[in-house]
Amino acid sequence: MAQKTTHGLLPLLPPPTTSQSPTAAPAASRSSRAFSKIKFGLLAGVLAISTFWAYSCSVGGCNHGEAPVFGGDEWEDDYAGVNEGISGRLGYTLVKDIPAESIPGRGKRGVKKGEGDDKRLIIVGDIHGMFDEFQSLLDKVSYDSESDYLVLAGDIISKGPDSLAVLDFARKIGAHCVRGNHEDRILLHYHDIQRRKRKHHLALSVERKLAKSLSKKQAEWLDACPLVVRAEKVPGLGQYYIVHAGLVHGIGLRRQDPVAIMTMRTLNHHLVPSPKQNGMHWAKYWNKMERRETHGHTTVVYGHYAAEGLDIRRYTKGLDSGCIRGRRLSAYILKANKGGRVEEDIVSVKCREYLD
Repeated sequence: MAQKTTHGLLPLLPPPTTSQSPTAAPAASRSSRAFSKIKFGLLAGVLAISTFWAYSCSVGGCNHGEAPVFGGDEWEDDYAGVNEGISGRLGYTLVKDIPAESIPGRGKRGVKKGEGDDKRLIIVGDIHGMFDEFQSLLDKVSYDSESDYLVLAGDIISKGPDSLAVLDFARKIGAHCVRGNHEDRILLHYHDIQRRKRKHHLALSVERKLAKSLSKKQAEWLDACPLVVRAEKVPGLGQYYIVHAGLVHGIGLRRQDPVAIMTMRTLNHHLVPSPKQNGMHWAKYWNKMERRETHGHTTVVYGHYAAEGLDIRRYTKGLDSGCIRGRRLSAYILKANKGGRVEEDIVSVKCREYLD
């Protein structure tokens, strides 16, 4: 008769044979039972170790042999991303496309081809509530809400002194945004406060105080910020993705981890993204792979990685230049010249030191 299984994982060992005589208990039978117990224990131990090892590899990656040289041929391109469509199921807006008529060099009604246009795509790095510096930067680039498409690359609020002023000003001038890790945390607090509908008598954290001070319209504007803003077919440059932290090359947007898009800094040798700094900068890997592309290129503009500062590479543009710590607030600008060629520019302003 077939043995039953325990939870469908491991077949039970057959029971040791015993004498039909109630008084018979030969030494061989006792030895058989003892051996069966030892065998079962060994099998269970091997199964437990194998399961733990497989789980560890799937989560953090396993180092088989010597440590890989980041960016070398030892990299194992086996990261498949997360379940497709998880961003939407978690309540995030994944991507928003910039209208073709707002992309520099894509043509404009009433303007002949080759005469250029006055459209600009302006992307600003982490503001962190530094309202005066934000205004100074827009003044320096001569921002025009009628012709410029302005995108704030996340971490618009929090840490700095004037988060609500930055938020209201951004809404007033028609700025667009991507969701950063700080917006994400503030919104988690905000929705938690709305659900509870009761006063908290305990001391509130700085982030929770900011969340509590948000108006409904301010929270709705932040909630509408997608994880990715996309500009397709930028003449001569290809496709652009604007995110807060980063993307993993070779993984479609619908399979990117939404939290990693807001928090990642590095990759391990299985291409699993991490917010830590002890791996390979995802931008280095992105540029390496984009140089191999033969059917169009994709450039990623991002913030978040203040430790790297202004980090401009061919296919990635890092804009968090540490304004909150007294360094600079930076903008990346695309504009078509009179010949229709789209040109890049970087503009920045000095910031006062708010955090040391």
